[in-house]
Amino acid sequence: MRDGTLYFTKEIDEEVLGYVKKTPTCQNGVREGDIIYVTKIPYMMKQYLKEKDEKLKRYFYCHCPRVREAIKSGINISSNFCYCSVAFEKRPWDVIFNQSVKADVIETVLKGDLICKFAIHIPEKYLEYARFSRRRHMSGLNSSF
Repeated sequence: MRDGTLYFTKEIDEEVLGYVKKTPTCQNGVREGDIIYVTKIPYMMKQYLKEKDEKLKRYFYCHCPRVREAIKSGINISSNFCYCSVAFEKRPWDVIFNQSVKADVIETVLKGDLICKFAIHIPEKYLEYARFSRRRHMSGLNSSF
């Protein structure tokens, strides 16, 4: 932002930075129990932040040109189409967990939501490890393995 470098062809200003800071799901995701919730950063952020009309706001939010065109023209597309986006959002987690993770579409502009929100399911073996580590930490054992 300070040196004027574009982020994926988009200008970043204080308003955009403020949105990202107050929306941690669009940074790295937020864990709640066994799920990491992730949202996309709006595609046309400055327009999205200023827009009052919900249809246009959804249009400015989406990264997919096919979905944006459908929103603009009023064509109905199944929200299942957004599983393409969830595949993109889950990919880093597949790498982190070294396996394909389950992911779901929770909110989507195709269903009338103003954001796209995805659930990344943490694999059970990592939840077991976290529980074990927490018990060890709480019992005062500090050795690592």
